[in-house]
Amino acid sequence: MLNWITDFIKLVERYPQEFNRDVKDNVRQIKELISRKDVFYKEADPIAFRDFALKFKHWEGIWAGRPIELNIEQRYIAACILGIKVWNKEEWRFVRWFNEMDLFVARKWGKDTFIVPLICYFVGVDKEPSAWCQILAENEKQAKRTFDIVKENIKEPPLSYWFSGTGKTSDTITCPALKGKIEYLSGRTKGKDGSNPSVAVVNEAHEITNKSQYDAVKTGMGGRSQPMMIVISSAGTTPDSLYESLLERNRKFLHKKRLGRNDRIFALMFGIDD
Repeated sequence: MLNWITDFIKLVERYPQEFNRDVKDNVRQIKELISRKDVFYKEADPIAFRDFALKFKHWEGIWAGRPIELNIEQRYIAACILGIKVWNKEEWRFVRWFNEMDLFVARKWGKDTFIVPLICYFVGVDKEPSAWCQILAENEKQAKRTFDIVKENIKEPPLSYWFSGTGKTSDTITCPALKGKIEYLSGRTKGKDGSNPSVAVVNEAHEITNKSQYDAVKTGMGGRSQPMMIVISSAGTTPDSLYESLLERNRKFLHKKRLGRNDRIFALMFGIDD
């Protein structure tokens, strides 16, 4: 469903006053990227994620108890990070273009509602061999909060058929069928030697001041053919935070006319222009 991408691009182009320069730069680059002859859009994975997300339910607010249906922004994100692919000659298959998603949004955007199904998709549906997700935050309490939200959302059928490890004292969620697992770390926990997660989730990057864990985890993912680093955060004012560092880095490549071969970061950063 390429229209998941083109619909959002059209929205931004039709109402440019509603979006900041970072979002407009993102859609401009995506529009150019999907026009290339050696870049392909494969809809199977975005559709699989949409269908999988429907098995989850909103847990608060006026939508509590209803299935999670992706909105136009979430469909755009899913289509870009899951559907845009290139042919890998060594593996003789299509692989994802992007290996990192940096999503910076306002508070009350619904980060957890979107990120929980995405975490579970990468571990329980994506079929990455021995999928391994690590959840990282500034402190163990914050990382465990995201982990516990995942745990609460998979306790009931049909998701309980996919996953186990939802007991009160469990610190690991597993997907027995695909030998996948989800764990949480503190932002100040030294990475495990030989760690090579296929997915990493950095929650509330504006609170993280120790950037070495992000670097260590991303380096450990290098052995995976389709790794995905997910950084999600609302804005913050903590000096020298990971959020500030990534914001500055991302804006440099968002200013490029087109993504280079090694520009594999999908940065969608909502906000107000300076």
